[in-house]
Amino acid sequence: MDFLVFQYPMITIQACLDGLLLGILFALIAYGMALQWGVMNIINIAQGDLVILGGYIAYFMYLYGIHPAW
Repeated sequence: MDFLVFQYPMITIQACLDGLLLGILFALIAYGMALQWGVMNIINIAQGDLVILGGYIAYFMYLYGIHPAW
């Protein structure tokens, strides 16, 4: 494993950043659900549907050449 870290440092950095950003995304989704449950005492299962809908919208915007992060 150390051989790959030293031979391909950019791939290692990219993999670490991808994992960090994916973890942040999961944390934001979980924080939104926990905040709503804690404040309003309502479990909103439909929030997961909105997350999936947002993912589909971002994916199709990317396919049509509109980058969602810009």
